[in-house]
Amino acid sequence: MRELTFDLLTRAGGDACKRRLDVGCGTGLFLDNWRRRGTAERLTGVDFAYPALEFARQRTEAEWVTGSAAALPLRDQTFDALHSADVLQHLAIREVGLAFEEFARVLSPGGLVALRLRGPRWLTAIPDTDYAVTFTPAQVRQQLERCGFQIVYLSLVNTLPSLAAELRERMSPANSRDDAPVKGITCHAQGDPRSAGLSLYLRMERVWSYTLGLPLPFGHTIICIAKKRG
Repeated sequence: MRELTFDLLTRAGGDACKRRLDVGCGTGLFLDNWRRRGTAERLTGVDFAYPALEFARQRTEAEWVTGSAAALPLRDQTFDALHSADVLQHLAIREVGLAFEEFARVLSPGGLVALRLRGPRWLTAIPDTDYAVTFTPAQVRQQLERCGFQIVYLSLVNTLPSLAAELRERMSPANSRDDAPVKGITCHAQGDPRSAGLSLYLRMERVWSYTLGLPLPFGHTIICIAKKRG
């Protein structure tokens, strides 16, 4: 999904963006990869978890800032491209709209925003709560257009793995997350056949989404590229 985001950003003109911001940068992996695409004059990572930035500083050279997506400690119109992956779903519900407004505020006219968000479930709806928010593509479109963005690409992704996860939880809800100590996510060692199979599947999805440009019908993840209107 990260490679799909890069492909979509490149097609939208992202490689020409000189001032790049990653909101919820974690340990800096995306920024480190992003620096190798095009020529960046300024790379900035923002994260609420200060310890993560200590790892980021060791990974790549950039400006590292502690802050929240809902209140970015950055000046108006100081970036040409903004990326935020798996961040907005971990805000309080009242902060979600503020984060979209902040993204628009710090981007210059014509700037690009690339988002990855938690998508809707299919079999069992889970009510939104603070720090566990779900989005639909329609909600993402509404928020972005409200803040002055034009949608370039918007689709659900991660279709079959998401469906498999829901079916597994439906069949054995009591045991579905026993082996997933962090946010319901199970980690597999590098070279694990399950990881290899998932990687191959997501590559096929990437070809479908990028080459054909067709939206997928279901998935627990949303990827979106939008451009701030002038």
